[in-house]
Amino acid sequence: MTDSYTDQGAAPIAEIESYLAEARSEDYLRPEVVTEKEAAQIAGVSVQWLRNNRKSPAAPPHCKIGSRVRYRPESLRAWVRQQEVKY
Repeated sequence: MTDSYTDQGAAPIAEIESYLAEARSEDYLRPEVVTEKEAAQIAGVSVQWLRNNRKSPAAPPHCKIGSRVRYRPESLRAWVRQQEVKY
């Protein structure tokens, strides 16, 4: 004999577990943009260096969102890779 209450409860539980697994994924939790402080940590430079060199072609690209300056983590990582010297 099967318990119809338990059988009916299995589908919503599976849906909830699936939703929670998706919510824990790195892509879901990764921010689209980061602050100057976070960007400085990712790039390995100081916040002041980012501010002083923002308009320089040697600095990583940034975004202006309203009056705030933000950085895309993937752009910062690409910029760090470009700084690699091989000699």
